[in-house]
Amino acid sequence: MTLHDVLRYLGIRDLRTFADAWDVEVIRRDDRDEYVDLLRQSKHKVLDESHVKPKLSFDDLPYRVHMLVRWVLRELLNTPGYVVPVDAFHEALVHEEEELIAWASNPRALQHLDKRVVEIYKTVLDAAWEDGDINTAEYNLIEKLRQKLGITRRDHRVIEAQMGRFPSKSGRAHSVEEIEGAAGHLSRHGLLLRFKGDDGARVYCVPEELGGLLRQIYGIELVAPNYRSLLAQVPVAAIRSALEEAGQPFSGTREFLAARAVDGYVSPRTVLRQLNDDQLANLLRGLPGIRQDGSKEIRVRSIVKYYDRLRVMDEPDGATDNRVSSYITYYTDLARRSYDLLHATNVISRDGDIERAFEEATTALFSQYLGHTVATMAGSNHPDGRIDLDPSNRVILWDCKSCESPYALTERGSRQFLDYAAATDTRVASPLLVIAPEFTPESVTVAHKLKTNCRPGTEIALVTADDLKWLAELWQKRGKGSLPWQVLAVTGRLTRDVIEDRLRSFAQTR
Repeated sequence: MTLHDVLRYLGIRDLRTFADAWDVEVIRRDDRDEYVDLLRQSKHKVLDESHVKPKLSFDDLPYRVHMLVRWVLRELLNTPGYVVPVDAFHEALVHEEEELIAWASNPRALQHLDKRVVEIYKTVLDAAWEDGDINTAEYNLIEKLRQKLGITRRDHRVIEAQMGRFPSKSGRAHSVEEIEGAAGHLSRHGLLLRFKGDDGARVYCVPEELGGLLRQIYGIELVAPNYRSLLAQVPVAAIRSALEEAGQPFSGTREFLAARAVDGYVSPRTVLRQLNDDQLANLLRGLPGIRQDGSKEIRVRSIVKYYDRLRVMDEPDGATDNRVSSYITYYTDLARRSYDLLHATNVISRDGDIERAFEEATTALFSQYLGHTVATMAGSNHPDGRIDLDPSNRVILWDCKSCESPYALTERGSRQFLDYAAATDTRVASPLLVIAPEFTPESVTVAHKLKTNCRPGTEIALVTADDLKWLAELWQKRGKGSLPWQVLAVTGRLTRDVIEDRLRSFAQTR
């Protein structure tokens, strides 16, 4: 969410905190609109690196709080969109800390480091902890030593966990209260906003513009889900080589090595540079709309930019609502069978999932966006969707045709749709929609011929997935009941221009 969008969700207290953090002077401190207007006008302060960097020192905080605040911020910056429900974030952070504690007890945890180096570092850390905490001077000294000895930030956390000093004072994962406290520090620094979303759930958010700047400062080239998605497409040997080059030699499964690369801040460019020309070319061929030529460095940079733009979803076997939401996001790609993209973004796990996902997304567009009740149909010999229009004697039918090239409606193939139209009892299919990525020019002629063989009043509409999704999102924004069936009831191509004209005719008063 952009800063402009986020501000409208904030209450007066949170607006005051954010304004104070960025030195925005407000005269009427009880006037919410004045806060919002002045903060939007002061956006340049939030995006000025010279103003942001000093806020990232956290030197005024006790060491334990300091380290937790840094971790919370990095976790947020590794979240797609930098927005996450509070409860889910707490759960994920605690789980990650528990995993790190468990890993610290593994004999392999520090095997990539020289034992003498680890002992020296532990000795210095132990001395710094003698007074019960680490002060700012000691922290700065430890940071210089860490870098000098080639110890990563993750290694540092593992060593402290082995000493019983991390994550929390008890050596166990932080509590929800401690995480909330860290979020509060970020809020007072103007780096984090907390509010209730449209569904009433509390969320943490870093405005998009600020999140992008913070990622640049911290050198986070890809958020964690996108980076893991990229690593799933490259040879395991490339990940292993990149880890070795970064001074973190590990062996193990792809998942294990990928986790080490993400947690160890290994640059995705370092991984991609391990690929030979053929491997790089194979990866590029699966990424639509990206340059295939140029020097190796240009191609590496293009791949990283491509993955940075992706909206990577949760695993496809996750919660139903999240899964269908991801199908809608990539609706056009499902229609086009963009296998590589859909696998890279976790929308599907198998190629055979595409048809089911396309159908589920279409049903969701009609029910959740266009406001219609979709009928449940028994058996398998039926269209992909049906809406009974009561009290009208009409029915909307649709069939989803995902394909890698424009769909060709042929006279032979149209018999399927003729059967669908005939099986509606006394109802008239108006319209019977065929949904595909594109259509061949000949399909329009066949659609008109098909109409003449159906019950009077039947309409055979050919609509692209892109145009149907556009209509659904447009109608949802209006929030005014169900879409009038007349908008869709045409024969031939139901283009965006046709839809706009019919919206003016049949839906302008809604």
